[in-house]
Amino acid sequence: MGKESITAFDPYEDPNKTGLMWTAWKRNFELYLLAKDITADDRKLAKLLFLAGQEVQKIYSQMEAEEAGRFVRPMEGRYESALKLLDRVFMKQKNEPLQRTIFRQIQQKANESFVAFVSRLREQVQFCNFGDSDAVEKALKDQIIEGGASEKLRREFLKREGSVQEMIQLAQFFENVEQYEKANKRKVESEINEVQSKMAKVRGNGFAQTVQKTNRQNCWACNRPGHMRG
Repeated sequence: MGKESITAFDPYEDPNKTGLMWTAWKRNFELYLLAKDITADDRKLAKLLFLAGQEVQKIYSQMEAEEAGRFVRPMEGRYESALKLLDRVFMKQKNEPLQRTIFRQIQQKANESFVAFVSRLREQVQFCNFGDSDAVEKALKDQIIEGGASEKLRREFLKREGSVQEMIQLAQFFENVEQYEKANKRKVESEINEVQSKMAKVRGNGFAQTVQKTNRQNCWACNRPGHMRG
């Protein structure tokens, strides 16, 4: 981990996941640029190549020489051109059908909040190439309905046409109600247990007093204390 808190990109770490790892690394780098307020084209390119590491620098230099600047278009700087070039290299191996299959297999885990479940879906959908934002929204909604753990929520979602954000709000409302009901149930159970404990104590004290009273009385048959003839 360098001073910039971004690890260099290793294009040879896992050839089967190069495209996915590059997408994740690039997203992290873009957040870095935003946080550092780096907007100048030449600085963005320099940071990209410096933080991506020597292996990416070698690949970029070789590809740039081969392409002879062909990727630089009007209104497009060298940074955007470099990203497009590196995308061409690293995204070749992104298996979109496989990623869509993984997306459709995501289920809400036991004790996982609805927000965390949707967050996992949003993370995976980036690799699926479903199309424009409307298509992505539809894919998310379908998988939320399919993979959610709550049957009650599933029925509610099927009744109405809402956005993913509206589905999250509804789910959070249901979760809050469920937590409230569980808390009340525990409170009632605790109060019942306390009452039963007190009643048992009272009954125990009553039995002990009866025994003590019996022990003080004399038997009517033999006139000896400590027992009573039936």
